[in-house]
Amino acid sequence: MVVDASVIVAMYRPDEVGHQRALDWFGSFGPESEPILAPSLLISEVASGLQRAFDDPDLVLRAVSSLLADPRLRLVPVGNTLAFHAADVAARLGMFGCDAIYVALAQDRGERLISLDRRQIERARAVIEAQEP
Repeated sequence: MVVDASVIVAMYRPDEVGHQRALDWFGSFGPESEPILAPSLLISEVASGLQRAFDDPDLVLRAVSSLLADPRLRLVPVGNTLAFHAADVAARLGMFGCDAIYVALAQDRGERLISLDRRQIERARAVIEAQEP
């Protein structure tokens, strides 16, 4: 499955809607589980979401470092092929650029998308399975 940054940000923000669901969902995967996929831009999106919430660069960088070290998470580079596919998804489904990258990755890999972004989920369902955690 592919996880959207909204889920990861919610895990780190107790005040965020979906915080407990995100924690429970991510925590349900053990080291032997299939990896959770995300485009590499997840890291900058999570950093941005956490910085707006906490305004503490050191805290944000510790959180990002823990994500990079987590064996359950596999980051996929956003190369030209994925970027072009995401452009097609954005144009056809009327999605924001970064949202379309997650959808394109899920579609390319035959995976479902896990997100807390209702708009992204609703539009993604035209081409893939998408749901909240």
